[in-house]
Amino acid sequence: MPLSSLKQADYRYLGAAFLAAPLMVIILVLTPLSQWQWPVLWPNLFLATLVFPVCEEVIFRGLIQGELLRIAVMTRRFAGISIANLLTSALFSIGHALVFGSLMALLVLPASMIFGGFYDRYRSVYLPIFLHGWYNFSAAFYSPLW
Repeated sequence: MPLSSLKQADYRYLGAAFLAAPLMVIILVLTPLSQWQWPVLWPNLFLATLVFPVCEEVIFRGLIQGELLRIAVMTRRFAGISIANLLTSALFSIGHALVFGSLMALLVLPASMIFGGFYDRYRSVYLPIFLHGWYNFSAAFYSPLW
């Protein structure tokens, strides 16, 4: 989807989503410095910022949320968030909890709802992939989570 197809208000949402990643890093910084591990290995950075976002967004947004949105009741919204997005984000968060623990599940839930909101609006995985990669890049130096 070209950026020229974004509506005026979408630039504000995209900007807010883009700036939310550093806020997530601030939360991570509250963890004791003894848990920080330097440097981040380049293969992990590549996986976290490109491979995982593409795979996860294609699966969760493109397949799961996309299929849920075909069901009329799943398009209903609560606080502006579709039921399909809520269910997909819950699955996304549970998956991260199983692999990384409960802190990661709490951190990815709001991010997942943001990614899902852009998917709901455009039915495209491009913006969710970009935002997901940006979020992961922003947190990449907190290597205990990887």
